[in-house]
Order: sequence, then C-alpha cells, then structure tokens
Amino acid sequence: MSIVANKYQNENSGTVENFVRDFIKATEIIDQKLRPKPFSVRGPLNTSIFDSIFCTIINNINVLPDDLSERYEKLISDDKFIEYTTFATTDAKIVKERFEYVKKNLIDSDVLSR
Repeated sequence: MSIVANKYQNENSGTVENFVRDFIKATEIIDQKLRPKPFSVRGPLNTSIFDSIFCTIINNINVLPDDLSERYEKLISDDKFIEYTTFATTDAKIVKERFEYVKKNLIDSDVLSR
C-alpha cells in the first residue's frame, strides 16, 4: 500500500468523502461545460492540460465562474498555455507556473478586465 493510501485508509475527518463529492461534481461540470475530449486538444490526451485544468476545477469547485467554458476555450488557444503544456511539462517550476496560469485564467475575477 502506498504512503498516501495508508494515510487515508481509516480517515474519519470527511476528507475522503469531500474529495469524492468534489471529484464527481468536477467531472459533471467538465462534461457539461467543456467541449468533448477537453484534454485532447492538440492530439491524444495531454496530461499537462488534464492535470492543470482538472485540478484547478476540483480545487475551486465552489467558486467556478459562470463563463467557465469561454475562459477554457480562450485558455486552450493561448500561446503561453500552449507553451506550458508542450515544453518541459514535468519541470517543477513549469508545473507550478502552469497551475498558477490556469487558475488565473479559469477562476480569478481579474481575468474579466482583459
């Protein structure tokens, strides 16, 4: 058993239940609001697109903007996002920057002023 699985094996704080609830809600939102195959933008499944968008949605599940689909469409054609999901995608610095960039463009309200 992995360290993480072992840690949560007998979890009673609601962490696991909350995650399951939010995971289901996030998948429903992605299915309803984003295009078909939302993580297969430039070919097969792109794990860099998947991890950053899915995790941003699940981590902000209660504050998603009404225009999520429009923000997503703008993001996936954004040159900087394409760079973040194409080059050095596993570099720790790039991963952190990619997640911050996705949150800024999918969730944050200041993106509306652009």
